[in-house]
Amino acid sequence: RPCCGPRVHVCVCSHRRVCLRRVFGVGRRRLAAAAIMVLAGSGISVQAEKTLSEFAGNQSEWVLVAIDGAPAPDGVTLTFPVPNRISGQGPCNSYSAQIVAPFPWFSLAGITATRMVCPALEAEQRYFSILEHMSAVELNGASMTLTGAGESLRYRAR
Repeated sequence: RPCCGPRVHVCVCSHRRVCLRRVFGVGRRRLAAAAIMVLAGSGISVQAEKTLSEFAGNQSEWVLVAIDGAPAPDGVTLTFPVPNRISGQGPCNSYSAQIVAPFPWFSLAGITATRMVCPALEAEQRYFSILEHMSAVELNGASMTLTGAGESLRYRAR
Protein backbone atom coordinates (compact mmCIF):
# COMPACT_ATOMS: atom_id res chain seq x y z
CA ARG A 1 0.00 0.00 0.00
CA PRO A 2 1.72 3.19 -1.13
CA CYS A 3 1.99 5.98 1.41
CA CYS A 4 1.82 8.68 -1.21
CA GLY A 5 -1.40 10.30 -2.30
CA PRO A 6 -2.62 9.83 -5.87
CA ARG A 7 -1.11 13.12 -7.12
CA VAL A 8 2.05 13.10 -4.98
CA HIS A 9 5.17 12.06 -6.81
CA VAL A 10 7.59 11.86 -3.90
CA CYS A 11 6.98 11.69 -0.17
CA VAL A 12 8.64 10.51 3.01
CA CYS A 13 6.63 7.79 4.73
CA SER A 14 6.11 7.62 8.46
CA HIS A 15 8.69 4.79 8.35
CA ARG A 16 11.18 7.38 7.00
CA ARG A 17 11.25 5.58 3.66
CA VAL A 18 11.10 7.52 0.43
CA CYS A 19 8.26 6.60 -1.92
CA LEU A 20 8.45 7.48 -5.59
CA ARG A 21 5.38 7.26 -7.77
CA ARG A 22 5.52 7.93 -11.45
CA VAL A 23 2.44 9.62 -12.79
CA PHE A 24 1.86 9.65 -16.54
CA GLY A 25 3.34 12.76 -18.12
CA VAL A 26 5.89 13.46 -15.37
CA GLY A 27 9.44 13.18 -16.66
CA ARG A 28 12.31 11.62 -14.74
CA ARG A 29 14.06 14.99 -14.33
CA ARG A 30 11.04 16.58 -12.62
CA LEU A 31 10.61 13.49 -10.44
CA ALA A 32 14.31 13.50 -9.50
CA ALA A 33 14.16 17.21 -8.66
CA ALA A 34 11.10 16.64 -6.45
CA ALA A 35 12.88 13.73 -4.72
CA ILE A 36 15.90 15.88 -3.97
CA MET A 37 13.72 18.62 -2.47
CA VAL A 38 11.85 16.14 -0.26
CA LEU A 39 15.04 14.40 0.83
CA ALA A 40 16.79 17.69 1.58
CA GLY A 41 14.13 18.57 4.15
CA SER A 42 13.66 15.09 5.57
CA GLY A 43 16.99 14.44 7.28
CA ILE A 44 17.33 11.15 5.37
CA SER A 45 20.77 10.44 4.00
CA VAL A 46 20.92 9.56 0.32
CA GLN A 47 22.90 6.46 -0.58
CA ALA A 48 24.29 5.40 -3.93
CA GLU A 49 21.70 4.25 -6.44
CA LYS A 50 20.78 0.60 -6.23
CA THR A 51 20.67 -1.50 -9.37
CA LEU A 52 17.83 -3.76 -10.39
CA SER A 53 20.18 -6.76 -10.31
CA GLU A 54 20.75 -6.15 -6.58
CA PHE A 55 17.03 -6.53 -5.95
CA ALA A 56 16.16 -9.13 -8.59
CA GLY A 57 19.20 -11.32 -7.98
CA ASN A 58 22.21 -11.71 -10.24
CA GLN A 59 21.72 -15.45 -10.53
CA SER A 60 17.92 -15.43 -10.86
CA GLU A 61 16.25 -16.32 -14.12
CA TRP A 62 12.88 -14.70 -14.75
CA VAL A 63 10.39 -16.40 -17.07
CA LEU A 64 7.91 -14.23 -18.99
CA VAL A 65 4.37 -15.32 -18.14
CA ALA A 66 2.20 -12.51 -19.54
CA ILE A 67 2.26 -9.61 -21.97
CA ASP A 68 -0.49 -7.11 -21.13
CA GLY A 69 -2.27 -9.84 -19.18
CA ALA A 70 -2.31 -12.29 -22.11
CA PRO A 71 -0.25 -15.50 -22.02
CA ALA A 72 3.34 -14.99 -23.20
CA PRO A 73 5.19 -17.04 -25.84
CA ASP A 74 6.97 -20.08 -24.38
CA GLY A 75 10.63 -19.95 -23.41
CA VAL A 76 11.13 -16.18 -22.98
CA THR A 77 13.53 -15.42 -20.12
CA LEU A 78 15.30 -12.44 -18.54
CA THR A 79 18.39 -12.48 -16.31
CA PHE A 80 20.65 -9.89 -14.68
CA PRO A 81 24.14 -11.37 -15.17
CA VAL A 82 26.00 -8.27 -13.94
CA PRO A 83 24.89 -4.90 -12.57
CA ASN A 84 23.15 -2.70 -15.15
CA ARG A 85 22.85 -5.44 -17.79
CA ILE A 86 20.14 -7.83 -18.84
CA SER A 87 20.32 -10.92 -20.99
CA GLY A 88 17.84 -13.57 -21.87
CA GLN A 89 16.22 -15.81 -24.41
CA GLY A 90 13.45 -14.64 -26.71
CA PRO A 91 11.16 -17.02 -28.60
CA CYS A 92 13.95 -17.42 -31.20
CA ASN A 93 17.12 -15.61 -30.20
CA SER A 94 19.24 -14.76 -27.19
CA TYR A 95 19.49 -11.05 -26.37
CA SER A 96 21.19 -8.55 -24.08
CA ALA A 97 21.05 -4.83 -23.29
CA GLN A 98 22.35 -2.23 -20.89
CA ILE A 99 20.06 -0.86 -18.16
CA VAL A 100 20.51 2.94 -18.06
CA ALA A 101 18.10 3.87 -15.24
CA PRO A 102 18.39 3.25 -11.49
CA PHE A 103 15.93 0.99 -9.70
CA PRO A 104 12.86 1.30 -9.58
CA TRP A 105 13.00 2.82 -13.06
CA PHE A 106 13.78 0.72 -16.09
CA SER A 107 15.27 1.95 -19.35
CA LEU A 108 17.38 0.04 -21.85
CA ALA A 109 20.06 1.17 -24.27
CA GLY A 110 20.13 -0.90 -27.43
CA ILE A 111 18.86 -4.46 -27.34
CA THR A 112 21.22 -6.72 -29.26
CA ALA A 113 20.12 -10.18 -30.33
CA THR A 114 21.34 -13.11 -32.36
CA ARG A 115 19.74 -13.40 -35.81
CA MET A 116 18.19 -16.82 -36.09
CA VAL A 117 14.92 -17.17 -37.97
CA CYS A 118 12.10 -19.22 -36.52
CA PRO A 119 8.28 -19.41 -36.73
CA ALA A 120 7.93 -17.20 -33.62
CA LEU A 121 9.99 -14.31 -35.03
CA GLU A 122 7.00 -11.94 -35.11
CA ALA A 123 6.26 -12.64 -31.43
CA GLU A 124 9.92 -12.02 -30.61
CA GLN A 125 9.97 -8.68 -32.44
CA ARG A 126 6.84 -7.63 -30.51
CA TYR A 127 8.48 -8.66 -27.20
CA PHE A 128 11.67 -6.70 -27.96
CA SER A 129 9.62 -3.65 -28.99
CA ILE A 130 7.61 -3.73 -25.76
CA LEU A 131 10.74 -4.39 -23.65
CA GLU A 132 12.44 -1.32 -25.15
CA HIS A 133 9.53 0.89 -24.01
CA MET A 134 9.37 -0.26 -20.39
CA SER A 135 10.02 2.51 -17.85
CA ALA A 136 9.39 1.07 -14.37
CA VAL A 137 9.80 -2.21 -12.52
CA GLU A 138 7.92 -3.68 -9.57
CA LEU A 139 9.28 -6.64 -7.62
CA ASN A 140 6.95 -8.62 -5.41
CA GLY A 141 8.55 -11.81 -4.12
CA ALA A 142 8.84 -14.24 -7.03
CA SER A 143 6.99 -11.87 -9.38
CA MET A 144 8.42 -9.00 -11.41
CA THR A 145 6.39 -6.63 -13.59
CA LEU A 146 7.82 -4.16 -16.07
CA THR A 147 5.50 -1.36 -17.16
CA GLY A 148 5.60 1.52 -19.59
CA ALA A 149 3.86 3.06 -22.60
CA GLY A 150 0.55 1.53 -21.45
CA GLU A 151 1.93 -2.02 -21.66
CA SER A 152 3.26 -4.54 -19.17
CA LEU A 153 5.48 -7.61 -19.01
CA ARG A 154 5.01 -9.96 -16.06
CA TYR A 155 7.71 -12.47 -15.09
CA ARG A 156 8.07 -15.11 -12.41
CA ALA A 157 11.34 -16.24 -10.85
CA ARG A 158 12.58 -19.69 -11.77
